[in-house]
Amino acid sequence: MPQKLDDITLKVTDAEPEILQQDCQLQQKTTDIYTHFQKIGN
Repeated sequence: MPQKLDDITLKVTDAEPEILQQDCQLQQKTTDIYTHFQKIGN
């Protein structure tokens, strides 16, 4: 049983950098959209 838990933990750890990268890209897009609307507003 603990062996399976370790496998799951490893899979999550492997996926984490990808998730963080996607989150960073999403934040960048949000910032771009916000900047775009600020330019329209001014």
